[in-house]
Amino acid sequence: MKLIRKMTVLLAVAALLLSMPITVFAVPDVPVNSITSLNGTILVDNKPIQAPTPYLLSDDGSVMVPLRAVVEALGISIVWYPDTRSIVLENRTEIWIGETELKVAGIPAGFLEPPPEIQDDHTFVPLHFFNYVLRGFNATVEDGKIVINTLPYFVYREPTNVFHASFSKSADETTPDFANSSSSFCIGTDDDDNEVFSFLRLPFGADLMPNEISQAMLCLKVSDGDPPSRVMVGFITDVWSGESLTLAEANDIIDHDSIIPATASYDSGWISLDITEFVRAWMAGKRQNNGIALFPAPGEPTVSFVTGSIESLEIPYLTIAGTISDRPTGYSPFAFAKIAPAEGLGHQTLEDSNCMAYSLRDLGVIGMYELGVTYDEMNRVFYESGTEGLLMYMTGLMKTYVETNAAALHLSSFRQIDSFDTPINPEEYRIAFRIGAHPIGDFPLTFRNFDYHLWAQIDDGRWSQKFPRSYSEIIPGTAHNLDPADYNWQLGSWGSLDAHYFYNSRIIYFAATKTTTDFTNHINELAK
Repeated sequence: MKLIRKMTVLLAVAALLLSMPITVFAVPDVPVNSITSLNGTILVDNKPIQAPTPYLLSDDGSVMVPLRAVVEALGISIVWYPDTRSIVLENRTEIWIGETELKVAGIPAGFLEPPPEIQDDHTFVPLHFFNYVLRGFNATVEDGKIVINTLPYFVYREPTNVFHASFSKSADETTPDFANSSSSFCIGTDDDDNEVFSFLRLPFGADLMPNEISQAMLCLKVSDGDPPSRVMVGFITDVWSGESLTLAEANDIIDHDSIIPATASYDSGWISLDITEFVRAWMAGKRQNNGIALFPAPGEPTVSFVTGSIESLEIPYLTIAGTISDRPTGYSPFAFAKIAPAEGLGHQTLEDSNCMAYSLRDLGVIGMYELGVTYDEMNRVFYESGTEGLLMYMTGLMKTYVETNAAALHLSSFRQIDSFDTPINPEEYRIAFRIGAHPIGDFPLTFRNFDYHLWAQIDDGRWSQKFPRSYSEIIPGTAHNLDPADYNWQLGSWGSLDAHYFYNSRIIYFAATKTTTDFTNHINELAK
């Protein structure tokens, strides 16, 4: 078997499983050719819902179901943008009427066929939308009834943040291709009997806290070779990019002392590797999620795994099993708020809350311009006082802005506190503030190599964030008793490797009190 000795592919898939036992995720497709009629009934989680009547397409027999009625019955937020005839769901999935294109977080994520269509002023999508596009549902037709049930786990299908690289120990060249291959990665030996190992990095969701995890499995589709019964896995200790990583550099960032055998179970072309301790360490902040290194176990065959593509369903994914426990609350007066971009994903407007505005529970952007930042002054401060001096400069600007606009922000107090666990008053909530400054030689700080970011704590102690042009989100693994400084603060949710560990200052903490439970819009109030 001829092996590609080194490759890197940008993919996506992370699944969050909430029940036992672990099995490889496979949703049965709807046998459209065998469905001849529908009786109009739609059951969501075994309960009938009031909804426009589903129908069959005459050309291919696809089952079409009303989108809004079903997703709202499932508790999923949905936004319709008439200007672009597009729909955005809370998992950042975006679809268009009459178009097969599907995007997640603004990035192409496959195709939806047949495309969404409008009938009697209602949007209809094919039934398999709930199997393959949304996460954690099983949609079928039973005795003429549409049956859509919530599965006991979540499935994340986001075409960002998942990276692969394969290395042959006979090679030390840079990777020739990146983010464009739909080939495979492998472990074993090459044609010259040199060991081949791989790197893998992928994200996971925020539904579980670290102490709630019972088991985590890495699921890989076998493309060539016999499935192994064991695979050696180890931590990767630093951020990496397959575009430029050499064999020597790869060896330097492997924690060789952490390498252990992982049992591999096989089912229907997939293997599942138990990596529970790795995921627990990532979720608890004990290790940064730089991914894992995969090595052949002694005596095991050479095997290649499908990397797939952003259009493929056969891409690596992670399942995490556990039970959501009774979580203590009281760490903030506010639960997590799902805030969407004002004009859809990929479009930033005045009312498209960014990280600072979101942390202050406001819908207006508070950017560099609003803070009064000038890059000349910022560079002067940085080159005189370093990252710490620049952090203090930005902290001062933020305090001044909040004090000046406190009435419009509906803030009755905003004070700096010592740490993430500093006691606060019941009406207050915590905010974490950090900057990233990465000058290259004498190249000055600009919007390309400087940014600031904020997290806001929610009622159960986890932390949330929002980037422009995307939904707000809960940061995976965070909890009331875990220091936010232990986590990777990425520049944006789109997964650029340059953005990994971007925010590199210490963290400044604040406690804030809002006089309203609603999100404000101070920009609109100031314009009155």
